[in-house]
Amino acid sequence: MDWNDKIFLYNYYKVYQETYKETEKGKLVRQKAKKNYMYSGKALIQLAVYRKRYPDRRKAHTCVERLLSNNQIEKPKECSFCKKTCVPIAHHDDYGKPNIFVWICRKCHGDLHRKMRAAQ
Repeated sequence: MDWNDKIFLYNYYKVYQETYKETEKGKLVRQKAKKNYMYSGKALIQLAVYRKRYPDRRKAHTCVERLLSNNQIEKPKECSFCKKTCVPIAHHDDYGKPNIFVWICRKCHGDLHRKMRAAQ
């Protein structure tokens, strides 16, 4: 099997996998796998390691959660960067200042972090 065949099979499988995820059966399978993962010890261990490794990030995330739960701020319905309607997430430029953040969509958030990594 040469490289062209391998690339073709890889792309074919990837397209098949993406279309399967959108079917009802695919969604149920993913939900079940996610539930099994969450109730296994792995997810809790990874969460504990993350919290121990990045206490400043955890503090910033907790600050946003408290502001939302106390109705001191309201989560917008659009991204601050691209202005598309979505469910935005809070992005902190500096975790030392947990009250300063922007609401951006996942795509813009990923783009922003890729630019930050490229600049380093």
